[in-house]
Amino acid sequence: MRSEDIMTAMNFIDDDLLTDNDGQTKKTEKFRIAKPAVVAAAIFVLVAVSIIGLSTYHKPEPIELSVPLTEYAMGFEGVALDNTDEYEYGYPEFQHFLTMPVYTDNTHDKKGTPAALTENQLEQRLAKTSALTGISVDNKVKSRANDLYGGYENDFVYAITSESEGGTIIVNAAGGVTAIFSRPHKLDYDFDPTAKENREKAMEHFSDIFADFISEFISFESPAFITSREMLADCTYIYTYRVFDSSGNGKDDILKSNVQYAEFMIDSGGMLNSIHISDSTIDSVKIGNYPVKSEKTAKKELLEGKYFSTVPYGIKDEGCVIKSELIYKSIDGLFIPCYKFLVELPDAPPDDRYKSYGIFYVCAIKDEYIR
Repeated sequence: MRSEDIMTAMNFIDDDLLTDNDGQTKKTEKFRIAKPAVVAAAIFVLVAVSIIGLSTYHKPEPIELSVPLTEYAMGFEGVALDNTDEYEYGYPEFQHFLTMPVYTDNTHDKKGTPAALTENQLEQRLAKTSALTGISVDNKVKSRANDLYGGYENDFVYAITSESEGGTIIVNAAGGVTAIFSRPHKLDYDFDPTAKENREKAMEHFSDIFADFISEFISFESPAFITSREMLADCTYIYTYRVFDSSGNGKDDILKSNVQYAEFMIDSGGMLNSIHISDSTIDSVKIGNYPVKSEKTAKKELLEGKYFSTVPYGIKDEGCVIKSELIYKSIDGLFIPCYKFLVELPDAPPDDRYKSYGIFYVCAIKDEYIR
């Protein structure tokens, strides 16, 4: 069997089989170190499979994507910073994976209306949320598809909102559940949101209190906490508090932290005002493991303009690319791994208080698997 055939086939072996001696994936720029026995076993299997025509290892079918190079809109996704250390990436640190899975996203229909859950399922979620948060159900308002986009012959309910003295509950057919408390829950200690460890401690505290509520809608056996912060135009900070169920598998954690998580709205005084649970994996189906570009390749494509973004300014040079991370985005009905870049914007309107930075995305799937 030719060496290039072996390497091609290895692209479709789950990366979890390629580990270091401690069983943990290591971050590396160009390759990952594997146990000799695992490599030898993999080669043996591949040679054996080649005898029957590599029938076990099929290249995944190319996926349909209509990702625009730019997505201009009113405003843009970006942050204002005094220095880049103030921008905290919260998602799990990525390794260089050979492949990453792609899943279908069936939470919305073709018009963009939440449509993964029926009205009866929404009613059940509303009742469960009420029982687990103590917010009573009252004054229900049902949002209908024809009120959102129209054109539905068979109209349906895509969200239900309940407002009562205890707070507000919102459930939607895309898997979202939100509980807003009239009387916020307070931490029993002084809270300093500027310290990351303090934010994580607060999330752990509230996760314990509302573990039954969260685990009713998403897996929640091994909570992992991620936080991020960004500066607003008035030089004040906004913080994100997110918790997800970590499996210890890098690829799974990147996916879950983007599509299956709970977020806490905690103010600067340590008051929990609301909890939002998101599960976009409803009815999702894995369609295959796809070879991914390296971070270096993605950055090269970024500088060549092969990105999608809401930022109306171009990228001046390589020195403006500050940070990157690997995330999942919903594109054309699929959950796709993408590189997310933080880029300085010298051409943005000047301000004496801070510099402007924009967010740019590059699809992580290799180009030959996209049509």
